[in-house]
Amino acid sequence: LNAIKIDDIPNAIKFLPKSEKKNGRAKRPPNSNILCSNQLMNFGIRKIAENICEKYDYDKQRILILSRQFTGRIWKEIISVETKKYFENLAKDIDNLHKEKYKLVKSRKKKLTVNFSVKIL
Repeated sequence: LNAIKIDDIPNAIKFLPKSEKKNGRAKRPPNSNILCSNQLMNFGIRKIAENICEKYDYDKQRILILSRQFTGRIWKEIISVETKKYFENLAKDIDNLHKEKYKLVKSRKKKLTVNFSVKIL
């Protein structure tokens, strides 16, 4: 996608989460897909979704859903390997800055526990 120019994209510091969650923990840094999606939204994907919703009388609540679907499809099928690598490197830089800023905070992943029982009749 030629619309994404590397010079137009801010550096990693600008993408760090600006605040913490309500419980005081640090927000997770964005991954490469989210970074690219946000840039595509800035380039007008959201406006396209608004026009589609207006034309076909969809609820305005679907604008964000449609725009995220567009950006996901663009990421999977259209974005070049070079551009993906750029966003992956940017995401790594952001992750490293995030780890520096929140050294004491460790990411806790919730374990999914599945409980089920089988009755034998």
